[in-house]
Amino acid sequence: MVFPNAVKIPGLMKEYGEWLGTTEPLPAASFDAHYRLVAIHPFADGNGRTARLLMNLMLLRGGYPPVAVRPEDRKTYLDTLEQASIREDLKPFQTFMHQQLDATLEEYLSALQEALPTEPNP
Repeated sequence: MVFPNAVKIPGLMKEYGEWLGTTEPLPAASFDAHYRLVAIHPFADGNGRTARLLMNLMLLRGGYPPVAVRPEDRKTYLDTLEQASIREDLKPFQTFMHQQLDATLEEYLSALQEALPTEPNP
């Protein structure tokens, strides 16, 4: 990935903050916020963790569960981020993150179904 010149980061972060203030807490916007922060790369370390934390905060605010990027999914996650950066095409990243969200929702539903009592209906 190619990151911006350090001199440009304050201005990019200002624009990012303004954009972030206008977004709705929907999955696509939370994934976009994640990508945009990683692309600006404002920190020496922890950009991905910070971006995932912000993404999950936005998801929670929208009533969605947080999404984890598991170790077995890390390569795909990084590959889709790289594709988005090089090709300026967020679709693979958005698709991957939506799949992760769907999997998380399925896990939540499965856990809820297991927790429900199995009383017969009268």
